[in-house]
Amino acid sequence: MKKKKLICWLASAMATTCLFGGFYMAQDVTGSAAELDDHTMESVGDKFDLTETSYSAEESFVYTASVRFEHGQAAGLAFGASEDEYWVLNVDRVENSVKLLYFYKNAEDNIAAVELLRDWYIGNDKMTASEESLVKPKVATIDKVQLKVVVSVETDGTYAEFYADNIRR
Repeated sequence: MKKKKLICWLASAMATTCLFGGFYMAQDVTGSAAELDDHTMESVGDKFDLTETSYSAEESFVYTASVRFEHGQAAGLAFGASEDEYWVLNVDRVENSVKLLYFYKNAEDNIAAVELLRDWYIGNDKMTASEESLVKPKVATIDKVQLKVVVSVETDGTYAEFYADNIRR
């Protein structure tokens, strides 16, 4: 029975605070800290932090995170981590996007990433350039986002739902 662990990632560019679940936090070069339940993480550069929370492949789970931006542009909730792979629900407030990313070890034993899905954080692909120019600067200044990943194991397969600020993505 292979267990998946929750992974927390700290990467350079911004700072956040997360309340529940796993998350990654990009930070500014001065560094800062974040708390996950009673677990505190501090970093001045990129950092991955694996928690002790784990589930078997047959278990459903829900991870939530309340992320507060102090600096930078992106935050995410990482889940389904093993030694060689994990997934991240990412919000990039400067790009005005929500992304599902898959990270894995490639043949050269390096971590590679694939963008599986991308959606607008606010708006849609029918926005005009004028509308987008009004929305993007406002989104770039948001200071808090709620992320949720729901993974359900059913008899016919495993399903996932992704939410940013309670909107299903």
